[in-house]
Amino acid sequence: MTKYIDIEFSRKKILRQSKVRPTAFTNNPIIDAICVHESALERDYFDYIMFDEGLVYMCSQPQTFKEINYTPDYYVEYENRKLFIEIKYAAETQQPGFEEKTRERTKFFEGLGFEYEVVTEETIRSSHKARNNRLIRMALKHKTPIEEFNKIKKIIPEINLSLKETSLLLVQHSFKPCFIRRALAHKLITADLSPAWSNIMINWR
Repeated sequence: MTKYIDIEFSRKKILRQSKVRPTAFTNNPIIDAICVHESALERDYFDYIMFDEGLVYMCSQPQTFKEINYTPDYYVEYENRKLFIEIKYAAETQQPGFEEKTRERTKFFEGLGFEYEVVTEETIRSSHKARNNRLIRMALKHKTPIEEFNKIKKIIPEINLSLKETSLLLVQHSFKPCFIRRALAHKLITADLSPAWSNIMINWR
């Protein structure tokens, strides 16, 4: 029986480039992960989950399981869940034989102690979460604004306001609104990132 993914090996391995489809690489510095994407939907999935609470590790194309002749698109590990992920467009899931393959893979991975999920654009692109996460990810190049946050909290101990209201409040107290992206990226403050960026609510206490 093939052993499950070797995490240390996956951290060190050289990601192969597809000879058929375009390949792109994306980095998640929060968990020290670099993933390869062979479609825009795979890239969007990476962005969709990158700030998920409890995300421990993720990697793309972790390994080939010869028993079922299959390489998952992703291995994703949360604090309380370990999953192998297949990324498909919804139309592809309607093709003949797809349900049978999914049942076979689900049973196989359950036997190894893992979950298996097929994720489509109906989940990944049903909200603005992936796009918002991309906006926040760019702020990771800046250091954690903990000192700035401590100064802000002395004046504004807690908040539950819209992005616009929070930005205006920060400006009133001589702080730059760009603090919001940096603080979200480094998980100093929270927000439901499903709505459009202009409609998100900012929280801290």
